[in-house]
Amino acid sequence: MIRHVATATLLVLSIAAALWTAAKVFRIGVLLTGQPPILKEILLWIRAPVGMVPLRIEFVPEFRKALRALLVGLERTN
Repeated sequence: MIRHVATATLLVLSIAAALWTAAKVFRIGVLLTGQPPILKEILLWIRAPVGMVPLRIEFVPEFRKALRALLVGLERTN
């Protein structure tokens, strides 16, 4: 009897963990970036603290270039 209860409890906890992980990957990967993630990014997102949204790996250099261009443009106007 104990084995059945332990197995059922483990099953429910495993399902809850899988749903939580899938929801986190979906929220960060698909809803915020609009592109399917690569495996390396999924692993980073799973390890990220709740509430933190890590940047996509491929966007970091482009973001830096865009930010630099924006700052240079702002300096020229002032």
